[in-house]
Amino acid sequence: MALALLLALTGGLHPATQAQEPGVLLPFEPVRGVLNAVQLSAEWTFEGRAGEIVSLIARAVEGDLDPVIQVVGPAGELVAENDDLDSLMRDAGLEALTLPADGTYTARVLRYQGAAGTTSGTYELALTPGFAAVALR
Repeated sequence: MALALLLALTGGLHPATQAQEPGVLLPFEPVRGVLNAVQLSAEWTFEGRAGEIVSLIARAVEGDLDPVIQVVGPAGELVAENDDLDSLMRDAGLEALTLPADGTYTARVLRYQGAAGTTSGTYELALTPGFAAVALR
């Protein structure tokens, strides 16, 4: 429910930054990218501290893209992954993820099934501190 609220409200916080080359992800500043048969994934970095709680969402804004989101920790370990928010949505999100260490994290957006996948399109990725519903108040 909180991520559905984030989906509805994120677009109004700041216009999404259009980018071909992934870069830095900042709280409340959505970014956009394109995934297709040539560009299978994109990586965005953000700084985090041990015990910090964040929420991320990757939603399709154009095309039939079915995004997957992964968070990779400072040591290169997979911290969390999500394919579908729920059975009614193909968008991916991680609500209230507690970061395990200080350092630079990577939010990786992929299309479902990678090279074997058939979906493509534009996605929007947003990062919020804490629980999405609380942060938006």
